[in-house]
Amino acid sequence: MTIKEIEYSLPNGFHDSYVNSINVDFKNKSLEIDFSIDHSDIDTSLPVYKPGKLIIRDLFLFAFEPPFYQKLELFPLWVTDADNIIPSLKKERLPGMVEIDCSIADFCYYFYFSNLNCFMYVGGYDAEWISGKEKAGHE
Repeated sequence: MTIKEIEYSLPNGFHDSYVNSINVDFKNKSLEIDFSIDHSDIDTSLPVYKPGKLIIRDLFLFAFEPPFYQKLELFPLWVTDADNIIPSLKKERLPGMVEIDCSIADFCYYFYFSNLNCFMYVGGYDAEWISGKEKAGHE
């Protein structure tokens, strides 16, 4: 499964979600990201968040830009945009990095964190979503 397929399965995608933790296992080439996902209905006034975990196996790419702000609220990370890394191009030069050939992986994806004003880039060959229980507000 790809991250885009997972995002399409979530009510509001990754938009307005929060990242609570990121765990990279370099030895096993895997990445786990714990989210609080916005499950709010447009007709409700109180936001409803549901925890979930994105697991990426056969990790190909993990890069985190330095935060733009000097004084910042680190956690949780507020995701306001997420998508494939320029899917029309085979290769992409990420800021401050060498050219990355995303065509060799099943997906290359970015997450933009508004409270840090920076991007996180991930790529791999398999992704899985594990859902948790519903909560009001985010943690």
